[in-house]
Amino acid sequence: MRRLCVPQVNVSHSAVAFPPCRPGEQACQTLVLSNYGDTPASFSFTNASALKAAGFSVKPLMGVVQPKSHALVRAPRVAGR
Repeated sequence: MRRLCVPQVNVSHSAVAFPPCRPGEQACQTLVLSNYGDTPASFSFTNASALKAAGFSVKPLMGVVQPKSHALVRAPRVAGR
């Protein structure tokens, strides 16, 4: 019988809150994507233009989390002027 491999992915935060900062200053949050499964899990943040319009970005925009591993995703935001 063939075994079904399903990624088991967890995101460290369900919401991202940035600390207060002065106009023009940058604040950054880091998310941890953890894959507890036995197969690679791909991720992508597909609406980069909406993120940019909101004043922040996500790096990397896409990638793969290997089995039994994790990936760090940075979300820097520059406060409005």
